[in-house]
Amino acid sequence: SFAAVWTKSGDRTCTRLLRIAQSGEYAGVANIAHTSYLGLYPRAEVRFDDPELPIEVQLQAYSPLIPRNVKDSSLPVAFLDYTLHNPTGAPVEAALALSWENLLGFGGRRDVKWDSAEGNSEAPLRVGGMQGLRFSTTQSYPGMQQNTVGEYFLGVEAEGVKVTLCP
Repeated sequence: SFAAVWTKSGDRTCTRLLRIAQSGEYAGVANIAHTSYLGLYPRAEVRFDDPELPIEVQLQAYSPLIPRNVKDSSLPVAFLDYTLHNPTGAPVEAALALSWENLLGFGGRRDVKWDSAEGNSEAPLRVGGMQGLRFSTTQSYPGMQQNTVGEYFLGVEAEGVKVTLCP
């Protein structure tokens, strides 16, 4: 899973992965030059800075925390709000890509690990003003392993934004 940004300003294009890593699957791909992070549980603010990008990129990530409501505060939910800002007067085309692996069937504890992706699928879905992908699986387990399956939705606000889904 990763996020990336692409920009075009005049005849100049720039693509960056929004992470800093020097090895692994994406070795050799241009990573963002710098990140700054501020963690204020249950929120995190991340700024992605690169002198080659003509825009500013920021991420607000959070998980709902409702005082005195353990049940709803424990939901496996995360919100990732990316903001792209053009501080210049020049026109800039920009796109944000998010690649997200279907993680159903993965999980465990220190003493046990489950990692089956068998039966996993994704399908486009529109819910209200949101457009995205519904992740599901045909996997079914007894006991604690049942906590690794179910379904989830990865979506974006579709109002005024061009959304292209590639399941």
